[in-house]
Amino acid sequence: MTGAGRSILVGEAPRACVIGWPIAHSRSPMIHGHWLARYHLPGSYEKVAVRPEEIADFVSRLADH
Repeated sequence: MTGAGRSILVGEAPRACVIGWPIAHSRSPMIHGHWLARYHLPGSYEKVAVRPEEIADFVSRLADH
């Protein structure tokens, strides 16, 4: 699944992500998630699989959210 239609915000909690193809190996969500939890910060950090040919669409949709 790509992140092309995903919202960057849920309610008031900010969401951030690392994108790539492939992305399964990324440890960024674990690292950033640790600090969010440690300091009780709202929000999330996740990985989103975005194929190279879908990058323009994904980035253009970020401004909508």
